[in-house]
Amino acid sequence: MKMITSPSLASRLTSAMKAKKLNQTQLAALVSTVSGTPISQVAIQKITSGKTQRPLRLTDIALALGVSAEWLGHGNSPFPESGATLTPEPNHSTDGHQNTESAELKIKWGSVPVVGKAMLGENGYFDEQGYPPGFGEGCLKIHSDDPDAYGLRVYGDSMSPRIKHGEFVLVEPNSAPVRYEEVLVRTVDGRSMIKVFSNCADGYYRFDSVNEDHGPIHLPVEQVVSVHYVAGILKKSRYFEQ
Repeated sequence: MKMITSPSLASRLTSAMKAKKLNQTQLAALVSTVSGTPISQVAIQKITSGKTQRPLRLTDIALALGVSAEWLGHGNSPFPESGATLTPEPNHSTDGHQNTESAELKIKWGSVPVVGKAMLGENGYFDEQGYPPGFGEGCLKIHSDDPDAYGLRVYGDSMSPRIKHGEFVLVEPNSAPVRYEEVLVRTVDGRSMIKVFSNCADGYYRFDSVNEDHGPIHLPVEQVVSVHYVAGILKKSRYFEQ
């Protein structure tokens, strides 16, 4: 499997847009539709021009383009695609030589099971509640390359505006955490939280808060049970009952 690689975020985004045959205005509209939160053409232009190096909407843009946020943000992901495959399409010039300047986007369709609820509370923590067998079960209409991917329905407003009441989070436990993006953290004392992964150094994790009302936290590695990558935040329209 080949991956379109570029030396910068701006050129990687430009390559992905070219592969999907989208201009800045079209991509802004697609991101707004997929995520449910508007983004402007100006915001896209700032990324493609190199003026913005750490866009807040990186995950949403990657999801709309069908590429992994790790590849789009850093260009070094072991999972180069998420939901789609960017493969160069042979393009023969008039002299008979082949080049790979053009590419096609092959979209994968699938579904991810919703296994429980995230009841949000104070300080960004939540109670993770599984559904009883045969009740409240359904799926998210989206592809994930992680065979163990799962969804959670979010209740409460403590993570607004990033995650709103009634929305869903797509969690990929086998994907590596991506810096400055959301992760689902579980601790040995039973806490669950959705935080922004900052780093892991000197035996400590640093997580920033989704909601600016709460500050960063530092946790010893031995107190963390798991750190699962949050691959997407999805609207109610992506949920289907089974």
